[in-house]
Amino acid sequence: MEKPGKHPLEAARNETIEALDLESATFEEVYDAVIGLLSDALDAPICLLSIVNGERQFFKANIGLDARETSRDVSFCAHAILQDENIMVVEDALKDSRFADNPLVLAGPRIRFYAGVVINAPNNLPVGTVCAIDTKSRQLTEHDRQHLMRAKILMESAISLRSMSIKDHLTGLYNRRHFDDYLTREWRRAYRHMVPLSLLMIDVDNFKNYNDKFGHPAGDDSLRRIAKAAKAVLTRPGDLLARYGGEEFVAVLPATNLQAAEVIGNRIREEVKNLKLENPGTKSGMVTVSVGGTVAPDKASLVRGPETLLATADEALYEAKRAGRDQCIVRPMPLMAEKPQD
Repeated sequence: MEKPGKHPLEAARNETIEALDLESATFEEVYDAVIGLLSDALDAPICLLSIVNGERQFFKANIGLDARETSRDVSFCAHAILQDENIMVVEDALKDSRFADNPLVLAGPRIRFYAGVVINAPNNLPVGTVCAIDTKSRQLTEHDRQHLMRAKILMESAISLRSMSIKDHLTGLYNRRHFDDYLTREWRRAYRHMVPLSLLMIDVDNFKNYNDKFGHPAGDDSLRRIAKAAKAVLTRPGDLLARYGGEEFVAVLPATNLQAAEVIGNRIREEVKNLKLENPGTKSGMVTVSVGGTVAPDKASLVRGPETLLATADEALYEAKRAGRDQCIVRPMPLMAEKPQD
């Protein structure tokens, strides 16, 4: 068996997959619809949207296969994203030296025929494939090829639209809607695995004064620069920074304890000060941010839910404002008696 190599731009690919939220374990109707149409058009028992990410391939949309993911080492799709041609075809896997002894060929699902078309993100990096699989050998007809290329167009359009729908147009960060979904998902993950979850709220101090002095176009530019500075601090996969509204931002920090959240909050505060944006008439004379945060460290706090996490971080933010601004205050979530979860 020939193991697939890594893409020359592997790190950028993985960052793109994370940014587009293609690695999350949620099925989405539009992706399922495209895969369903392809399965019918090719009369293929298995059709997938396969996202090749890290050491795995993850099936974001799936017809005909029980598994949700496999190792990248045995992935046909991991080979497909490395080739120049749009479509990779394996007419009989038992006769192909790359796959003849692949466990997906020798055992379930006993792949014989594979045809995969590369799916590119809006930045033109390959994130995975749409593929059709059969348990018997066959040839790819011109009719099949056309349907695969149509599926590619539809899937790339859907991913592009998703990219636009989850991003804030001014800063390029995630928007409030995506943040709400992400916080709920990460809270569920934290509760399931009993790992801490931290949240930071970041507010630009005296922003109205800045807008009044320099005008709204300059204010917009300062928000873009602040967003870029804050985002540079969040380097771990899974950390998320979003624009919460106006001059306020929010960061979700999975598997992060109180001390680490304080360090991150203060780093964001310092990075914004390092921009050296003047804000005349304020105490410091510079643009600064206040940071309020909280952490749910265990079941007794996680049981209170994401709404309480957000409310506690908001209270800490106002405490930082009252303390004189340009402060970072992180508080643990208050506890309550455990109750059953849905």
